[in-house]
Amino acid sequence: MTIGQSNFAQKTFEITTKNNVLVLETDKDNSLLLSYIGKKLKNTAEYSSIQSLDKYKPGSDDLFNKREAYIASGSLNLLEPALTVTHADGNKSTELTFSRVEEKQIDQNRKLTSIVLKDAKYNFEVSLHYLSYFNEDVIEQWVQIVHKEKGDVVLNKYASANLTLSGKKFFLKNHYSGWGREMRSEEQQLLHGIKTIDSKLGTRNNLLNSSSFMISIDQPATEDLGEVVAGSLEWTGNFRLDFETFDEYYLRLTAGINNFSGNYTLKPGEEFITPVLFIPIRQMEKALRAETCKTGQEITSYWKVWASDQRC
Repeated sequence: MTIGQSNFAQKTFEITTKNNVLVLETDKDNSLLLSYIGKKLKNTAEYSSIQSLDKYKPGSDDLFNKREAYIASGSLNLLEPALTVTHADGNKSTELTFSRVEEKQIDQNRKLTSIVLKDAKYNFEVSLHYLSYFNEDVIEQWVQIVHKEKGDVVLNKYASANLTLSGKKFFLKNHYSGWGREMRSEEQQLLHGIKTIDSKLGTRNNLLNSSSFMISIDQPATEDLGEVVAGSLEWTGNFRLDFETFDEYYLRLTAGINNFSGNYTLKPGEEFITPVLFIPIRQMEKALRAETCKTGQEITSYWKVWASDQRC
């Protein structure tokens, strides 16, 4: 099913799993925003009202840091971009707006939603692909880039995903390694600025740092309480994960191939497809069940179940 662009009407797209939802919406400028990610609401009609509650107001002190689903550099947004492009004429500005959406029900468990964004000036398109696994509470995201400009385009940065989370505090758990000290875990609160975890080691990309992570919202996840958004980049080469807090209440995650010395020349009509970011989401409520395990352990068990069912 394909839905085309219509003037002035706000469009809402729901990427749903058994317990969670990722909500995307267009605004009056036809930008695509990530309005909500987390537990499903009982009244689905309320999703379209979330945007009006956002503290972002054009021209305010937020400096146009609206919660775009995929930020391109050279626009009004001041935060770390997911995409940086040098167009065929040398211009480095890109402004992505909603063009159309395509939805495909692959089977009873899997649904693919593809939202196409198009540059306001150039014949340049970015498709955001979301593959939801309903029973496993998992969403996979990746990006496809294609253009029909008059010459080659250079991709300077090309992330797989650009998620915005809301909360009062954010805690990052990740893994680091050394000789004889593999996969050591540490947790830290993310304060103002950008926390970057990356690798430039090629085929030994996870030697020092892992491309998997967990983010706990509002407080560190405990044994029986907490909301966790996790992620793992399905990529065996150089990677980069950026965690940027802004406006007191938001965290922006940008994940993908490390663009260090990685400019990619894209010819007209050629497709560029990024690696997949695997995103499981779990909420643990106090006394949910007596035998509950740690939230992080439950997330990793979901990884194993999902991988054995969907990848083996």
